[in-house]
Amino acid sequence: MAENKTPDDDGGAGGLGNLADRATELRNQAVAAAGPLAETAKERAARAAAAAKPMAADAKERALKAAGEAAPKARQGMNALAGNLDKRTGGKYSSRIRSVTGLLGKGLDSIEKRSQHDDPEPPAQA
Repeated sequence: MAENKTPDDDGGAGGLGNLADRATELRNQAVAAAGPLAETAKERAARAAAAAKPMAADAKERALKAAGEAAPKARQGMNALAGNLDKRTGGKYSSRIRSVTGLLGKGLDSIEKRSQHDDPEPPAQA
């Protein structure tokens, strides 16, 4: 009759106990080796973030300026489209068209205001 072994049985040199010990040993080696690499990665990430910050600020400033310059054209196109839609629908959806046009207009106003200020951050909402 075959002998029943449990996972906790060592079973000699090839048993599960030795396998678990070896896995623990390898894990400990990996942790020890990763420590210095993790520290190096943190240092490099900090340097990269510091170098990218001025570039990101410049890109944000340029994008805001471009959006501010495009806002009048966008407003003109929006008004033309709203007029054409209202005309094509025979005035049936005039109130909805005005509502949407008003909301878009407020967004364009915000873009224009933000592009004209030194601090392009939006005002805090209460």
